[in-house]
Amino acid sequence: MKRVFISHKFADDPDGTKQKADSICKKIIESRDDVLPISPLHLFSYFDEEAHYRKAIMKTCLDMILFCDQVWIYIDEKISEGQQEELDFALDLGIEVKFIGS
Repeated sequence: MKRVFISHKFADDPDGTKQKADSICKKIIESRDDVLPISPLHLFSYFDEEAHYRKAIMKTCLDMILFCDQVWIYIDEKISEGQQEELDFALDLGIEVKFIGS
């Protein structure tokens, strides 16, 4: 089973993003039996404002990418700063990246 890191922006709309991440992960598990979505938004869903913890959260996200086979980057309008960090990290490691638009 392929482990896929789900990259989605967070800071602009925490509540809306959490709902989108739920929907994305549910659709994946309903339609793909070969993919296990790894969602940092679910891991840190109790944060409404993550500014104080941002460095620690991003470090954890990057550590999670190390465990994954692919990174799927969900883009609404443009890639966020955090998503760019995740993208650069994955590319530096040679991890496959897939971009998914809204």
